[in-house]
Amino acid sequence: ERGDWQHLCDNERPITGGSLTARSRGQRRVGYDFNFHAPKSVSLLMGATQDPRIVEAFRQAVGETMKEIEADAKARVRRSGQNEDRATGNLLWGEYVHLTGRPVDGIPDPHLHAHCFVFNATFDSKESRWKAAQLGDIKRDAPYFEAVFHAALARKLEDLGLKTQRTATGWELAGFEKATLQRFSRRTSQ
Repeated sequence: ERGDWQHLCDNERPITGGSLTARSRGQRRVGYDFNFHAPKSVSLLMGATQDPRIVEAFRQAVGETMKEIEADAKARVRRSGQNEDRATGNLLWGEYVHLTGRPVDGIPDPHLHAHCFVFNATFDSKESRWKAAQLGDIKRDAPYFEAVFHAALARKLEDLGLKTQRTATGWELAGFEKATLQRFSRRTSQ
């Protein structure tokens, strides 16, 4: 619910109240925005057909990748002179899927993408408490997770009968001319 989300933004427990993590500084980092972007051809096909299977395949690929990211979650351990990170394997996030990008000259281009806002919190079961997340390794490994996402999305779309083809920078659905992809990539060209 919206109110629950606001509580989490304020580092509060939505159901029971009180602080979620031990420290609640005024300038604390609320969370991190993990982004997932479909290739332009996928966005164009979705815009033209409104086929819900495309968005479902996209969301499944995002979900699978977020689960893999979550498995790498850690918390800092600073008690009793310790200075290490401990694997927690859990994160708290919300997913927001958008079908268009920001408008250029008042008109948005098709752009299927998701924001997964990950709260700066993870549950440390050894200390039995919520703590700030240590996401440095996840950020370092972002290119790997991006590859995981794109491999999952391409596989799911191929399972729907859509052919993919490699490009110099990744992949696109087969049958789209480069000029068409560029025509609907106005924010990139800006």
